[in-house]
Amino acid sequence: MASTGVAHADEPSTLRHLLSIVPQAVLDTEAKGFPLAAVVDLATARRLLPDANTAMSKGLMRRLSAGGTIRPVNTWRMFYALDIWKEQVAVAPSEIDAFVGYYGPPQEVAVWFLRNEAGAKTVFDDLPKRGFAAIEGGMMANGEPGAIDIKGRRPGDPWRGELGKTSVVARDGRLLFQAAFPKVVAAARTAAASNVTAHPAVDTVLHGIEALSKDGVRIVQAFLSSPVIGFDDSMPTIVLESKTFDEMRKKIEEQTARDQATGLPPYAMALIADIDMPGKGHGVAVVFAHLGCAQADVGGKQFIKRWNTIPTTMTGKTLAELAPTDAAARTVPGSDGLCANVVTLTSHAPTTGDDLTNKPWDVIFSAIMQRDFVAATMAPGGK
Repeated sequence: MASTGVAHADEPSTLRHLLSIVPQAVLDTEAKGFPLAAVVDLATARRLLPDANTAMSKGLMRRLSAGGTIRPVNTWRMFYALDIWKEQVAVAPSEIDAFVGYYGPPQEVAVWFLRNEAGAKTVFDDLPKRGFAAIEGGMMANGEPGAIDIKGRRPGDPWRGELGKTSVVARDGRLLFQAAFPKVVAAARTAAASNVTAHPAVDTVLHGIEALSKDGVRIVQAFLSSPVIGFDDSMPTIVLESKTFDEMRKKIEEQTARDQATGLPPYAMALIADIDMPGKGHGVAVVFAHLGCAQADVGGKQFIKRWNTIPTTMTGKTLAELAPTDAAARTVPGSDGLCANVVTLTSHAPTTGDDLTNKPWDVIFSAIMQRDFVAATMAPGGK
């Protein structure tokens, strides 16, 4: 994984490449939460800037909300502290292609994708100047693993952050692995050997997003999610009772067979991507792994209907009212009999100057965080 080159930045297959560093174990241990994994493609994001020579801007950092779940990007975004970042990282942001994050605190992992191995080595070899010391396993740490040092807090610093959390860092080729504990970092370095992209449900949503390549789609950031985004208040506590991803999927299927509603047919996985189409607009692609193409076809129609007609609990307005878009759906065959329902929600409102807002992405992200993503509600308990 560390030795392979990055795919061309405007190809959706780049997302598969980035997610191939995420262990398949997240599907069992983290299936109860959102997200399973987050991706921020900086190489693609920088292409949104008016000045191609600009490495980063406050407007771009504001757009990259998926970074809120990735430790170094979160502190970067929260404080827009480019000066502190430059003091603490030995290369410019333009030398970083992407970030991928998975697991939740305190086990969270951040993977830095540097442009090349030389850049990763420069950052890693510079860490002793930033308070790091060598520890076993060829890693570096800037304190006691897992510790929080409020006195050492430094908002805007990707290694310390606003809580003064210890970082343990390892390098493998052009990749840097960052976590709070050595064992977590050690596990992350071997994750590519058994990663999420090999799972049929993940492979299916990736096939779905990859089908957009002929439309000139660029993926700026993305979330991989379990079906939890499709649960409403009337859904039984399946997600809390299931110990593994496959057990949860089976229970969802059983519940769906018993319950008639107007929501989406059951899906095993979801992918939410912030997309940009040069000269055509921007928006979101939402991809679901359904249990067959007939269900995927129904799912696309139901999603668009719910997007346009079902008011959210928090606002009383439909998602279409909150983010006017052109909505379209297609089906794409996936793995093991699964099929992708690919919904694109496109806004033609131009972005100007440093205002790089993607309104549909912001509305969907907010709805998910408020457990109010009504367009994605599955048939059990659907409204």
